[in-house]
Amino acid sequence: MADKAPASKNYRDIAQGFGVCTLAVIFLYLMSGMNAVSLREMPLSVLMTVFTTACVYYVTRAFVSTSKKFLSLVSAVPVFAIYMLIFTLSFKAVNRATLSCISIMENVMLWGGLGTVLVCVTVLIAAHKFEAKDAVTAVLCAGFVLRAGMVVFTPLNFWQHDVSNFSEDQAGFHDTYILYIYNNMALPSGDVRDLGQFYHPPLHYLLSALFLKIHTLLPTRFAGNINGLKFLPMLWTSYFILFAKKTLEWFKIEGKALAISLALIVFCPQMIFLAIQVNNDALALMLFAASFFLALKWYSKPELATVLFLAIAIGCAMMTKLSMGFVALPVAWLFLAKLVKIVKEPVESKAQKAAHKGRIKDLIKQFAVFAVTVFPLGLWFPLKNLITYGTPITYVFEIDSSAGQDVWMYSAWQRLFAPSKELLSAPFLQEGGSLNDFNIPLAIVKTGLFDERRFTDPYLVFVAKVLVILAFVLVLIVSVCAVYGTCKRIKESGKRPENIAFWILAAALILPEILFCFKHPVVCTQSFRYIVPVLIPSAFWCGSIVKMQGGASKAMSKVITAVTVLFVIAVTMFYGVFAQYSGPWEALIR
Repeated sequence: MADKAPASKNYRDIAQGFGVCTLAVIFLYLMSGMNAVSLREMPLSVLMTVFTTACVYYVTRAFVSTSKKFLSLVSAVPVFAIYMLIFTLSFKAVNRATLSCISIMENVMLWGGLGTVLVCVTVLIAAHKFEAKDAVTAVLCAGFVLRAGMVVFTPLNFWQHDVSNFSEDQAGFHDTYILYIYNNMALPSGDVRDLGQFYHPPLHYLLSALFLKIHTLLPTRFAGNINGLKFLPMLWTSYFILFAKKTLEWFKIEGKALAISLALIVFCPQMIFLAIQVNNDALALMLFAASFFLALKWYSKPELATVLFLAIAIGCAMMTKLSMGFVALPVAWLFLAKLVKIVKEPVESKAQKAAHKGRIKDLIKQFAVFAVTVFPLGLWFPLKNLITYGTPITYVFEIDSSAGQDVWMYSAWQRLFAPSKELLSAPFLQEGGSLNDFNIPLAIVKTGLFDERRFTDPYLVFVAKVLVILAFVLVLIVSVCAVYGTCKRIKESGKRPENIAFWILAAALILPEILFCFKHPVVCTQSFRYIVPVLIPSAFWCGSIVKMQGGASKAMSKVITAVTVLFVIAVTMFYGVFAQYSGPWEALIR
């Protein structure tokens, strides 16, 4: 019973997290839909009610005891006044803006949401009742508001990859893949080598087409809004963060360490991009994170149900994007480590010998169940194409050399270690012109911060340069934490297999990406979106150091905390004001 209680609590916590994420995205979807059909007064009123309730709750908790209920109402008045000031400033900012895509509701949601988080944190600190769990909540809420702002106020044709204009007239794009399934209730036929992005496995596109079908059941003005598709990746990114959080908590990363670790994930700008991109990346990454978490859970307590969920998660990840199968490398390591550990267990009596053999047989049965589940789920689509059309299982759509992205002429040394001064001075990815970003690490950092977009506004350029510097400092910090922290953790806790699994996970993402960049030497293959799950081991390594006390760990903890806070502020300064700019989109981004 003692073992079942923590397990059931863990499942309950996950279910609650999924519920909160789902309800929040549904709420955002409904608010956006009402805003689109000129019902702005209603979403504004609801947003004001939600945010004000949050303020009242935290003020009450900070300053008023349960025996003084009357004073709780009085204490909320100054906070409500501050909150109304935020709304007033938002309205004025909208009146000054010339962006046609910006409305009052989006500005209130963005600035009212971030303002609410700031007010709640401030009153708790002022009352000396600010706890580590409040920091975690603030990080999650502020990150959700930033992603929600991007989803709601950004047109569907921005921040996308390989997406056309949502018309079946143009085949071979992610959006037309969705529309084909939506209109024909069938997968595309033909050799995928002639169909552009249709070579991807179909799970994401099936779910998106199903969402559009459900969309049509809503009132006409809702159903006609194709922008609703943006809320699916918003949901997947929220789930990704949830699984990352559960993975960190599994290793007892709690309190301040958890807040700092989550901030590195939640405020990574790539999470903001993924929340709006209607391609298959967000779902694939969420399933990748779920697979790794389930693998750790299985290792601590091997059960048939857990290994079955693990197989389904990996199979669905591969049915979304075949490259997500690399998660099988750390999973295979954990399988092998558990098998070796059980085999090496000392056996003294006949009864123990029989039980020992039974445990080994049970483990082998679980491996068999895993195999017969994951391989059909993950490989049926590429095998179908191989058998029917002779398409290689690892086929990837080739980039046309006329796109001007070729970097094959640079040496391996240049591409790995020696970026030019011109590339270092340009904070945004350079492609398709006289200068292409050929250095893989630099391009990955740039795409992690700004995707493949370039901004021209002086303020954004300045903040972008600061972000690039902070990002490289964080990369250096993560590298040090990975080596120092792992050695110290293994020495203290003895969790060698689980700690090594993080290294294998990082290697399984980074090394194939480097090989992929050399095999396909074009700028767009050098993208952080292909290795986003590396944020999980990075956050774990940093969080582990913050958690440690004394000596070098304490000094490193202060450095990690300071740099992370600066990074969060810089990201908010860049993406928080992006929607408020009073110039046309074309003047800011190209």
